[in-house]
Amino acid sequence: MEKSKFLMIVIIFLLILNIGTLVFFFFNPGGRPSGHHRGKGGPASFIIQELGFDEKQQAAFNDLKKEHQSQMKTMMDSMNLQRELLPDLIVNGNRSKADSVSTAIGKHQKQIEVYTYEHFVKVYALCNGDQKEKFKNIIGDILHMMAPPKGGPPPR
Repeated sequence: MEKSKFLMIVIIFLLILNIGTLVFFFFNPGGRPSGHHRGKGGPASFIIQELGFDEKQQAAFNDLKKEHQSQMKTMMDSMNLQRELLPDLIVNGNRSKADSVSTAIGKHQKQIEVYTYEHFVKVYALCNGDQKEKFKNIIGDILHMMAPPKGGPPPR
């Protein structure tokens, strides 16, 4: 009798756990934690909304965003080309060439960080006094939004 009561409790617990999992995936497509930044518009919408940019500021911001995205695409494409060389180097055991490729990847990553810094300096310059104060409070959140998901790179 006690064994069946225990099994019933375990089944109910597992049923609740399964329902919770289904609800999580139903309301969170992709299975990644969501937040206001992962929704429509991403960090750009968050910035515009939180800082209260007017139409002129939004237009200038959108130009900056396009410039930044172009720079990021160029750097990411270059890094990916370098990364594609690594499997052959592993098989061939060419350590010196692998070091050169790794150094090139590191330089591209450094340039990505520099471009991101410069982008946000320009965004900050768009702000008026009150917006600059708000910017100081949200810049950490913005950078967190732009960071790749934790757990390594997405599968290719």
